[in-house]
Amino acid sequence: MKTRILKFASQIDEEELIYAANLIRKGELVAFPTETVYGLGANAFNEQAVANIFKVKGRPQDNPLIAHLSNLQELEKIAIDIPDTAYSILQVFAPGPLTVILKKSKLIPDIVSAGLNTVGIRFPSNMVARRLIETSEVPIVAPSANLSGKPSPTKAWHVYEDLEGKIPCIIDGGPCQYGLESTILDFSNPIPEILRPGFISAEDIFRKTGIEVINYHKSNIKIEKPKAPGQKYKHYSPKAKVIILDENGNIEKRLHHLQDGLIKILKEEIFKEKDKKDSIKLAFFISSDIAQKINSEKILTDLEENIKEINIDYKIITYNNTDDATDAANHLFDCFREFDQQNFDYILCTAEPLIEKGLAYMNRLEKAASFRI
Repeated sequence: MKTRILKFASQIDEEELIYAANLIRKGELVAFPTETVYGLGANAFNEQAVANIFKVKGRPQDNPLIAHLSNLQELEKIAIDIPDTAYSILQVFAPGPLTVILKKSKLIPDIVSAGLNTVGIRFPSNMVARRLIETSEVPIVAPSANLSGKPSPTKAWHVYEDLEGKIPCIIDGGPCQYGLESTILDFSNPIPEILRPGFISAEDIFRKTGIEVINYHKSNIKIEKPKAPGQKYKHYSPKAKVIILDENGNIEKRLHHLQDGLIKILKEEIFKEKDKKDSIKLAFFISSDIAQKINSEKILTDLEENIKEINIDYKIITYNNTDDATDAANHLFDCFREFDQQNFDYILCTAEPLIEKGLAYMNRLEKAASFRI
């Protein structure tokens, strides 16, 4: 199959938009941008099209999908018994990076919801996504447009890298605004609960609506039969092995942990190798406060002294953490993809506090990581 790329980064081409919408209506798959990540879209009412999403991505069948709508007036077509609190929150945060889990109507096939009586629903704010849904005239289910388990795509080339030749069409709408998937808020229980953190936090919801929701905590989430994407399986992983540098209020101690931890991990990893490598490529995705203090030359010298006969190449990308973890969350997946393109072996990422945007960033980072130091 030849994959056609439609470029909508500067403006929407109406003729090509109709072409993409017709593909959706006919049961084909179309990758398109949203404000969170790129989605792999199919007609939510077409069971065969939805089944093809699972096949193309290699996605487990018990991992439910999210249905995307263009406006709130369409909500009652696919959801029932909608609580007033859901409307109150959606009126403030929709369209935007928020998914709500509600009881589904009979129109939604079981394959969409993995056999559950609930369905995730989102109203994207990205104009390309909204116009595609409107023109298709059907709800569009759309998990991230990547091979299952890999970092979510935030640019069209990420989608092409994974799905070229597997789908007929990719809409290139430029980089995604947020770079992480939506917050998922479950309304199927009496008190709404965040099942996946994102850019809309529990604090945001309370500040703007006065409604208290149960905040995400991984120990609270039961994953035998997931209600939402991202709960049960390993996600977001680059080919490189990810190392998390844990928090520590004392930066000097944190740098010491970084150096000692890297030596320990790399020694153990090299010892496990049947054919010993003569070089290692090490990437850093680190906060600005650590970047200001790090002496990369000394770290590399110490590593090479402790791991004999190994040449270490490195690259550092920093993010601004002076206010919160927004910048880290924006660029995490993009950096994973970039480092994989350059064949790095390890990526060391700094942890952030588990509050607001930091909670979303750490949720993705922890699911991708192999080590902590």
